[in-house]
Amino acid sequence: MSKNTLSSGKDGTPTQKRLNFPARANMTERTSSPSHTETEREEFQTLIDKAVAWKLMSKSDNLSAILPTKLVQLAAAAKENGRTRTTQSELLDKIILIAKILQEWSWKDKTDEWRHELMEHLEEEIYEKVDRITIKIEGIVREAQEAWKKLEEVTNRATDLSTRIATTSNSMTERTTSTQNEEGELTPNAMKMTYANAARTNRPIQSTHQHNIAVREAEMKDRRIIITSQTLSDWDLNERELVAKANLAITRATEEEGTGDTQITVLAATKMQGKGAFLLLRNTDEVQWFKQNDRMEQFEAAWGSTAALRPNYAEVVVEALPIETPIDSPIEQRRIESSSGIQTGAIKSILSRRRRKRRWEVIKAQHKHKPECE
Repeated sequence: MSKNTLSSGKDGTPTQKRLNFPARANMTERTSSPSHTETEREEFQTLIDKAVAWKLMSKSDNLSAILPTKLVQLAAAAKENGRTRTTQSELLDKIILIAKILQEWSWKDKTDEWRHELMEHLEEEIYEKVDRITIKIEGIVREAQEAWKKLEEVTNRATDLSTRIATTSNSMTERTTSTQNEEGELTPNAMKMTYANAARTNRPIQSTHQHNIAVREAEMKDRRIIITSQTLSDWDLNERELVAKANLAITRATEEEGTGDTQITVLAATKMQGKGAFLLLRNTDEVQWFKQNDRMEQFEAAWGSTAALRPNYAEVVVEALPIETPIDSPIEQRRIESSSGIQTGAIKSILSRRRRKRRWEVIKAQHKHKPECE
């Protein structure tokens, strides 16, 4: 028989002693919601089935509306006098059953509420973390894209540089193996020629202006010397640095010779396509200076171990003609032109231009000293 009994208070209202319900564990000590475990769901369903069997409720009833009312009715019935112990015990068992159902039901609602709040909190934190991770990933992707673009630029530059190096190497190889000369360069085989070959032209010079231009161009070429070297670092220098190096080599060569200070000066340098450069001097006398006293070898030694220097001019060999040769005779002119390979009419053209020049100078002088009219 249950020890739980009902008693009346001072005002006659029924009071209930504490029921010995199973104590619920503290929420901090629980590992899971009781309504969510399979065993507790079965126990709760057993209580519901028992209440239905005792006709305290039906399965479709709302627990919050039916059971509290039913509990009050049973308590009032237990208070009535004249009931047997058996009847009171049955009423008390029903009251305990309803109390257990309400207890489980209220606990289930509370845990559901806690679970809902917990899920909302976790969902909010998860979304915040996902957003932060997404932002970081987007930043990493942007940095990776920028790094890829920079890598492509570096790759393209490296490819372009490799192409330029290959082109330069091929041109230098062609320059080394080819027999074709630079513009304005004379080979050692062509540095000595006859006057006939030097004077040969496709057409006679038609004007003094063109003749003077040709003479100036020839003088410019005669003032140049060619320096070559197999040292690659020499051709990494720009043309201004080549001029400085050439003048330094001249100074060292004169010091080695013991002649003291010299006025020989390189004015400009022009790089050739191969491993060489034209060095421009002030006049042809300075070119001749290099050919004296082994100065070319001294200059080469001062420049570098692989240097080679040579003039870039032609020595014209003039064939001697008898003084009594009648140069004004058309027959002699044709004979000289034929034997020397000069174009027909070249001598006559030169002589006629000289005569016109002398006559013009005479007229100019007469006009300058013409007495004034009184």
